[in-house]
Order: sequence, then structure tokens, then C-alpha cells
Amino acid sequence: MTALQSTFQTMTTSEISLWQTDIDLPSLSSLSELIPQAQCRMLDIGGSYLNDLTPLKKLLLHQEYKNFTGLSLRCCTLQDDHLSPLCEALAEDSPLQQLDLGQNSLSDDGLKMIAESLRMNRNLISLSLSGNNITDIGVSYITLILKEFVLNHKEIVKRRKLFSATTYSDQWMGLSESLSRRTSSRKSVCKEKQQTVDSGKKSGGPTIGALVKTASFIAKTKKGTESKKKTSKGGSSMDDKTAPSTPTHQTPSVPVAQGPLIDGVEVNPKGDVICQGNYSIINLSLSYNKIGKGGVDLLLSVIQYQADHVSVHGIGLQSINLQGNLFPIGYSGYTELMETLTSKSSLLSSSRSTSEDLKP
Repeated sequence: MTALQSTFQTMTTSEISLWQTDIDLPSLSSLSELIPQAQCRMLDIGGSYLNDLTPLKKLLLHQEYKNFTGLSLRCCTLQDDHLSPLCEALAEDSPLQQLDLGQNSLSDDGLKMIAESLRMNRNLISLSLSGNNITDIGVSYITLILKEFVLNHKEIVKRRKLFSATTYSDQWMGLSESLSRRTSSRKSVCKEKQQTVDSGKKSGGPTIGALVKTASFIAKTKKGTESKKKTSKGGSSMDDKTAPSTPTHQTPSVPVAQGPLIDGVEVNPKGDVICQGNYSIINLSLSYNKIGKGGVDLLLSVIQYQADHVSVHGIGLQSINLQGNLFPIGYSGYTELMETLTSKSSLLSSSRSTSEDLKP
């Protein structure tokens, strides 16, 4: 590891492959610290025995280095309880775009943890879970987040905090603009007064125009002072009665482009807060697991749903690998699933072509 440290400090590389190097926990910790220095984007540490992924969580949530986008943990003998640090990083919206967890010992519970961490993650686009022990139950967990779902209590609280923060920011900006306008108005009045005085000095005495401007300014000032006095005593001036009143409370503006907790969220008649679902994942590999007809039907339902909402929410799944599972090769549900994926891809291609034709 010492040799790697000295090497990384003097080089940059887009990908580091340490396949079957039996990397241990101290080495993994050192490697996680060196990757930002080397500007590495992808890391392959497959083929090693790993039972603690905590150093990777620190790397995935690095405050200054956001370009680490690919991670391969194939054949690392990972079990469900080893995934916690990784899932915590995904739940906090790490920049990771490609994750390979193939050829491990993950079960339906592990996929449930991953699915929960991807509820609000919109960066991961490719997920491989091939060669594990996933059944139809595990497929049901991942399909729940690939279409609209109900926000839980923790997510609703976070959503309210986002709204509060954005509303406060909007109100502060409005106050700053108001103060800026008042300052500009006062500057223009002072400038007008100064010009009046200067014009009188240059001509040896005030001109008719200067006197009119001065009289108008004094009248306006006096009128404003009297109006303020009447208002402070509880009364209201004639201008206050005739002019439309300015509301003291402004309706907070809706935040724009704040993420899945804000964008596309709706409330159904039951009062549930509905999220549009995760349309960022476009490649999902579940080959060589224990998935039967039920799992295929669940994936087909999701693809059909995404195809109906693809123009509204995003692209959604484009590739699903189910080779080597328990369902029969000629299963009609699988055939329909592949046909739906193909038609969905064709629809996206035609819509892109139309958009390109419409460009000036």
C-alpha cells in the first residue's frame, strides 16, 4: 500500500482496478483517502473478502470530491448486514452512478435495504445484482420505488424543512429588493434636491423651474408626514381609503428544482403525499438469481407504468437482464417485458428525433 500511496500522489487516473488483491480494511481506508488525490472516477476492488464498507461511505460522501461515479464490489462475499454504510451513502445522494454488487451472498433483505436507500437518490443509473439469492420478494421491493410511492414520515418532515428553508430565502430576497428600491428612491430624491440648489447657485438665484420643483418636493414631504401622523393615531388618510391596501402577508413561493421531495410531488384525495418514483435507474441486472414468474410480472407492470409516464418524469428503465433465473425460457410475461422495453426505447428515440428537428 505504501507504493500505491507514493504513486497516487504523483499521478491521476480515471479508473483503478485492484481485482483479487485481497485488500484489507486498513488498506481500503488508505485507498479511500487517496482516490480524491488521484482524481479517480471508478474503482474495482472485486474478488476481495470485505465485511466492512465504512471507508467507502466516507469516500462516497466526500465534501470536496464529487467525481467518483463507479464502484465494483463483485465477488466480495458481501452479506446483507455488510451493506449498511453503502446504503447510508446512497440515501444521502452520493454522486455514484454505477454500482456492481454481483456474485455476492445478498438476499431479499439486502435488496430491500438498497431499494430504501434509492427512494430519494437520483444519481445512480446502473445497478447490478447478478449472481445473488434474490427472489420475487426482493423484486417487489425494488419495483416499489420505480413508480409513484407514498412518502414516509421522515421524508415528509424533510420536505417541510426544504419548504421552510426555501420560503425563508425567498422572503429574504424580497426584503433585500425592497430595501434596494427604497435606497435608490432616496438617492434620486437627494440628487433632485441637489440639482435644484446647484441650478440656483449658477444663475445667481433660483429659477422658476427650480422653485416649482422645490415646492413640489416640500408638498409631497409634508403630505407624507401628515398621512403618517394620522395613521399612527389610529385613523386613516383619504389616500389610504382610496388606494388599494398592500397585503402584509405574502403567500410563499413554491420551490423550484429542489429534488424528488419537491418536484413532481402530489397529494392524493386520502391526504397521502405521493412521490413520482425513481426514473434515474436505466440499467438493472438481476441475472442468475431465483426470480420466478411473479418477479417478471412485477417488472413488466413497472415498465408499463414508466412507459405511460416517461415524458413527464424522465427516462426510466431501458435495460433489464434476467438471464438464468427460475422462470421458463418461453414465459409469455418475459416476452412481453422485452417487447415493452423495445417499444419504450423506440418511443424515446422518436421523441429525441422530433426534438432535434424542432431546434432552430
